[in-house]
Amino acid sequence: MRKSYPTLIIFLMSAALLAGCKAGSESSFKDKLDSAKQEAEQKSSEEKAEKSKKKNKDKKKKDAIDTKKAEKDLKKMSDAMVSYLRVALMTEAEGDVFNLKDGAELTLTDADKIRAAVLSSEADGVIDGYFARKDGKLVEDEDAMTGPDGDGFHGLSVSKEIAEENYRDLFGEEPDWDCLPKTPVCDLFDAVSYTDKNITYALQVDQEIDTEIAVENHECSVKEDDGKIIGEVNMFWGYWGELEQKPGYSNYKVTYTLEPNDKSKYKMAITAISVEQTAEDPYEVGDTEGADDVLTEAGAKKIAEKLGNGKVCALEYHDYDGDGRSEAFAAIGKDDDMGGYMLDSIWFIGSDETVKMMRDDYNDLSMYSNESGYYEPFAAENAGFFSGECGGYGSGWLNFIFGVRNGKPYELDLSMKTEGFYQDASGAFYTLTDDYTEGHKYLITELKYDSKTGQFGKGKVTDKDWMDQF
Repeated sequence: MRKSYPTLIIFLMSAALLAGCKAGSESSFKDKLDSAKQEAEQKSSEEKAEKSKKKNKDKKKKDAIDTKKAEKDLKKMSDAMVSYLRVALMTEAEGDVFNLKDGAELTLTDADKIRAAVLSSEADGVIDGYFARKDGKLVEDEDAMTGPDGDGFHGLSVSKEIAEENYRDLFGEEPDWDCLPKTPVCDLFDAVSYTDKNITYALQVDQEIDTEIAVENHECSVKEDDGKIIGEVNMFWGYWGELEQKPGYSNYKVTYTLEPNDKSKYKMAITAISVEQTAEDPYEVGDTEGADDVLTEAGAKKIAEKLGNGKVCALEYHDYDGDGRSEAFAAIGKDDDMGGYMLDSIWFIGSDETVKMMRDDYNDLSMYSNESGYYEPFAAENAGFFSGECGGYGSGWLNFIFGVRNGKPYELDLSMKTEGFYQDASGAFYTLTDDYTEGHKYLITELKYDSKTGQFGKGKVTDKDWMDQF
């Protein structure tokens, strides 16, 4: 059939329209396909990210420490370190607990770690074995004489196997035995370790003061910090008498830095130790019940009756530093067989009713009875001192001397180091110097007072024999 021109035009236009629609349809499909592909890729990426996030979360959860278990383990580890801390802190304090001040950063050398591992075998923290050096070797000897004048030591010996096990549990590694000396070498106020065949020893020089020192751990906590474990233990370190007056009292915080470690049975190992004072005065017990709000002599007696082990042998209530407020010193002990007193301890009772144990290492010395009392007034300085004679009823003795400055008690440097602390008719203080050139004389020796420090220094030794006045 022959088509007309208008019909042809309409056909061509329809064909063109159809072709255009087909091309548009193909373009739209491709766009949709690309869009779906992008959505799928994005979804896959999101799923991978979610899986990775979950995996990291699970890993983090897996790696996170069990705080409760870690705190229990830290308590065990810190208790195992008690004997080592007792000696290490005494070393830092140079043998005097009052010298530790704000605290210390304890070094952990290889030898220190071995020492700690050996000492951790002593469950109660008290090293009570006795050793002596004989023929250049160290042997256990129950009759060994300890103390600064003896040649014996308190110590502990364990097998290398036990020491190695303790070392791994505390420090997560194997000990380097070559760092130890082959023979005992002892330093004052310190403990040393040395190895002898299959036995490792840890020794403690037995100063009298050491036996009066208490180390006791209390509350502990654990937290994570930048991949490390930080453990904090509240601890008491000081004289037993302080702890007896206030059970559970902590005056220091021990911070243990630890790292995860599979070699330790605790799954963590100690890498550093620091000790920080947490009480303003670690030896200040605080208010004592049973006394008045302002210290009176009667109140001081009530407080003194609750201090130390024994009865009140002497109590001197005075204004020791001339500030208008009275304080007291009390000597606690028991009667001896010579009319004096076996000293247990000396305490300070402040005008605000706080108490502080001043000294308790008199080692069975007697405080001689003194009918005139134990207070030495110092009129020139509007002050005074608590002083008494201690000895064994022989030809020599030592005087304890305590004072107060700005409300704070202190023991004078000459305390328990000088024979006599007296005043002459003019109020000048003097002590005695033994002289054996012609028999035994007690030569009067001048004492010079420094008002800036509150201390006395020895001056001229005269040729006057103290005994001539009797």
